[in-house]
Amino acid sequence: DESELVLKKSFENMGVSMQDMMAMITQGTGFGGKGASICHFVNLCEDAHDDGLIYMIPPGTTKIKKYEDEDEEVCIKLDGDSIKPVHAILESLESSGVTIHPAAEGAVLWVNGNALSTKDKVKLEHGA
Repeated sequence: DESELVLKKSFENMGVSMQDMMAMITQGTGFGGKGASICHFVNLCEDAHDDGLIYMIPPGTTKIKKYEDEDEEVCIKLDGDSIKPVHAILESLESSGVTIHPAAEGAVLWVNGNALSTKDKVKLEHGA
């Protein structure tokens, strides 16, 4: 599709093929060092971005929040009418992997086609 072509072109303009970029993320040939797989999301927003955003999930707790101009907190920031001020929480722990749960009442969060309630905490897996 068109957004995939734009993403591929943007990586090529940086001198990196799409295959090289995904290998760096999923096979540990880049970002985390040899053998490290970096957890990530691609285009996590309700509005598909033409620039093909890739969100790296660092170890520890990461907030997913609504984008605000003055907010300088390091977190994943999304824009959209349904995004809450603090929408969801990701926890990346070596012992248990990566989990996600809604952080606010009414936060719309879907994992593999299933809507989550604020009480749900779901383990995420690559390729699931």
